[in-house]
Amino acid sequence: VKEKDGDDHLPLRLALKHKKPAGVVGVLVDAYPEDVTDKDGSDRLFLHYALEQRNSAEVVGVLVDAYPEGVKEKDGDDHLPLRLALKHKKPAGVVGVLVDAYPEDVTDKDGSDRLFLHYALEQRNSAEVVGVLVDAYPEGVKEKDGD
Repeated sequence: VKEKDGDDHLPLRLALKHKKPAGVVGVLVDAYPEDVTDKDGSDRLFLHYALEQRNSAEVVGVLVDAYPEGVKEKDGDDHLPLRLALKHKKPAGVVGVLVDAYPEDVTDKDGSDRLFLHYALEQRNSAEVVGVLVDAYPEGVKEKDGD
């Protein structure tokens, strides 16, 4: 699991790319746990990469459980995992995993003075996703964005 293929990809990256189930991802993470803390050339953790792909909430949960601090790490584009989940319109289950792991994140504002709730609405996320954010920070519905 530490060997790269001809394209310089570790098995965990391939599993995420090909949307393998959480059980497969879990086996790879258990065999090489240090892998989840490594960043690629774009300064992304495997958690960031999984959110850019169409991986399940269960797979995201495996990565978060293996490296809980990963939810607080930004990628090379200065995006936290929650922002990537909202940008890529992930389902409420995925957003819920991230919010549960780092609930303080929903109260923080970005450089445009927006909560993640504002960003989710701008990105046209589902009602279920908006509900996860409102449940995590009900006072957010009373806050204005920077515009």
